[in-house]
Amino acid sequence: MTYIGDGPSKVAVARSAEQLNKILDDSRLLDGKKTTEQLASESKGASAVDPEDVNQNKIPLPAESFKQFAEITKDNEEEFDYVVGIFLIQFLESCKDKALEFPSCLDSIGRIRIHALADYLGIASHSQGQGKTRRIIVYPKHLFKQRQEKEAKQMEKERQKLIEKLKGANFPPIIPENPTSMRDIMMREVWNELQGLPIPKRDHAWGGPTEVRIEELKKKHEAFIARLAKEDQEYKAKIGIPLEKPAAAKEAAPTKEPS
Repeated sequence: MTYIGDGPSKVAVARSAEQLNKILDDSRLLDGKKTTEQLASESKGASAVDPEDVNQNKIPLPAESFKQFAEITKDNEEEFDYVVGIFLIQFLESCKDKALEFPSCLDSIGRIRIHALADYLGIASHSQGQGKTRRIIVYPKHLFKQRQEKEAKQMEKERQKLIEKLKGANFPPIIPENPTSMRDIMMREVWNELQGLPIPKRDHAWGGPTEVRIEELKKKHEAFIARLAKEDQEYKAKIGIPLEKPAAAKEAAPTKEPS
């Protein structure tokens, strides 16, 4: 460190960052303020992972896992539910403090079906992002309480906006017969409520232990796989492809004695 001048007018000139910090720290200490090291420590702590921030505590699924589901239709919706269910079961049984994020390549119908599966299992779900970046994230309800409260307030705010919009309407809003977004579902419910019409039934989220629904979902998966195997056998029999005997049947089959 270099000093310029003499006596009370002497001024310290820093030749490095460390010297500059020492000069600043001396001034801060005299003013009762925090030193550079203390400020740096606080900044480092502020950048640490926030346990209440769902986006800092998520496991993103790769888009490659859903490349066969570019569009969800009647032909592949059961298979889609099966694949999503497998991911959800593995996630819930292995991760207790994280969220699972599905990729943005899924369409709105796919997101609706994931919301429905999340409700069935009794876990939280919400969508985030806009347009092509929109994606759905799920997690156990004991996590990220602040985010859940924020989502609930946002949903209620959206509902009130729809009530005000539809209250004086003379004609019903244009809503698909099978809504493909949460907003469409809410709009249909609000319209029917205002008109005194029956509100379409919507399954409520499961409020019991998630473990119970996980076991039920596993049984559904077993039944789905068994049905696919049966349909495959029936199709092969129909077109004349010889059916393979089960391994146990092959072992029990009699063998001819050599003549």
